[in-house]
Amino acid sequence: MKTLNVTALEPKLKSRLERMSLQAGIGFSESGVRVKAEKSDAPRFEKDGDSIVVYYDKAYEFFYGLFYALGSDDKKGEVKCAFNEFGVMLDCSRNAVPTVESLKKFVDYLAFMGYNQLQLYTEDTYEIEDEPYFGHLRGRYTREELTELDLYCKSYDIELVPCVQTLAHLNQAFKWNRFKRINDIDDILLVDEPETYEFIEKIFTQLEKTFSSRKVHIGMDEAHNVGRGKFLDRHGYENISDIMLRHLSKVVEIAHAHGFEPMMWSDMFFRLAYGTYYVPHDAPMIDEKITSLVPEGLRLVYWNYYSGDKADYDDMIDRHHCFKKNETVFAGGIWKWYGFAPLNEWSEVATTAGFASCREKGVNNVFLTMWGDDGAECSPFALIPGLCFASDLAYGREKHEPAVLTLTGVSREDFMTLDLANRAQGFNEYKANCKGMLFSDPFFGVYDNRINKGEADNFIGFAERIGKAKAAAGTLKYVFETQERLCRVLKYKYDLSLRTREAYLAGDKKALKKILKKTYKPLKKELEKLYLAFKYQWHVENKPFGFEIQDVRFGGLMLRIEHCRKVLKAYVKGKIKSIPELEAPVLDYWCDGSGDGKPFSAAWYRDAVSASKL
Repeated sequence: MKTLNVTALEPKLKSRLERMSLQAGIGFSESGVRVKAEKSDAPRFEKDGDSIVVYYDKAYEFFYGLFYALGSDDKKGEVKCAFNEFGVMLDCSRNAVPTVESLKKFVDYLAFMGYNQLQLYTEDTYEIEDEPYFGHLRGRYTREELTELDLYCKSYDIELVPCVQTLAHLNQAFKWNRFKRINDIDDILLVDEPETYEFIEKIFTQLEKTFSSRKVHIGMDEAHNVGRGKFLDRHGYENISDIMLRHLSKVVEIAHAHGFEPMMWSDMFFRLAYGTYYVPHDAPMIDEKITSLVPEGLRLVYWNYYSGDKADYDDMIDRHHCFKKNETVFAGGIWKWYGFAPLNEWSEVATTAGFASCREKGVNNVFLTMWGDDGAECSPFALIPGLCFASDLAYGREKHEPAVLTLTGVSREDFMTLDLANRAQGFNEYKANCKGMLFSDPFFGVYDNRINKGEADNFIGFAERIGKAKAAAGTLKYVFETQERLCRVLKYKYDLSLRTREAYLAGDKKALKKILKKTYKPLKKELEKLYLAFKYQWHVENKPFGFEIQDVRFGGLMLRIEHCRKVLKAYVKGKIKSIPELEAPVLDYWCDGSGDGKPFSAAWYRDAVSASKL
């Protein structure tokens, strides 16, 4: 345990250190290392014997500098971030809505890692005055909750930035009749409808009352079918780019009227120009006819977390620079959106390439997305290694091990074991399938031809390694518990359908009896333990809203497994003559004939659970 003498610190700095003390293994004593804080426009730390002096301008620089000093053998070090804005965007819209206390804990970690911005991605999970159906039954944040969080972030000099949607990604709001009249098609707002802009006006009125920051992310991505629903019925066909730009101009005008500086995802402009977002390197630069139409002062966010090649980022940043009136912001990714387990290792590869390009190309503002697609099962705290790694890159640190260990008490190597549930097929960039294989059907797993024999055996070792790592995890032990339990389930479940079908088609009832005894019986017990561990994790971190979906999914899985067990038992005993599900051939899910055993991703429940309509 590191013992610090903090008697010289002001109360605000002391209180924040106390919040981190339990997890980071910090004790306080007058005989400990003396810590002093001095205001300076040249942030740095200096160590002399049993004392540390941290010079800082912003509060987060003090905490980053202190933890840098504690985890380094250096006698002094500069605390200088390569980027002006260095943030994280946390998804609060995919069923998991973190509690304010959980967000405060996350902000604590961000501050000690040197981040200065937190963006909350909220589609409909925030309160809008006089709109009771917006975020209804979704655990939306009240104005009071967001104001409380805003003040907490400011205590670290971290900027809390609202992220809303002003065109697409409003599917949950459109469940209610109140909003269907301003719904064009899919999850897209009806452009040119006066009521649409009255609604957007309400959004910005609410944001202005709630947030101290005057930056705002307005979304505007993936509205591929804009103008092809009610708009088409009312106005006839119109070029998508004209519709998009007209709507954008109105939204930017509203944002400016409320004092906000908007940013938006840039992909729609590239799709309009090229038909795709990630453009071939030999394609011509984007036409000035498009770039000139984008409103001045709108910041364009280039997102990419799929490439580990710096050349890809170089090319796309050059193309973004063609928008001469618009600053480019870069959004990388710390992967938490491929099911229950994180992808820290791939996050580091992509972040390394992206950040190197940003520094070379003069992109001064960056943030890292943490999406929660299809249920947000993965804890954001499971991504601490990836966040620390990105922080080290931004602050010019070359040794990545000390940051994680100093911050959490867990070695970086041990923390990275949380990736293992997604590594049955080894490290294959962002290929990950733990969620798909958990929920795939026991009789007709749609991904079966991509499984290699012996892969399921990996989960035995995975579970043991995670179990050992969790011993030092302190307050984050529950995160490791969920991943350990997941691996113990996948030991039995990962290839269950494949093994069952092979034995059935071979007429080997002895093998089927063994599966019933050696797989189904322990699987039921392990699945119950996983459910309890995951339920605990959810309710420690999130509001209860949204967990009903997890109850449905886990409950359905448990019932289906029991049903299949009984069918197999009846077949083995000769009570039924056949099992039609096991006789149906399982074709390659991707229909590309690329071969058996090829690494694959499977992160969507609806795709994994059945070929039928949910």
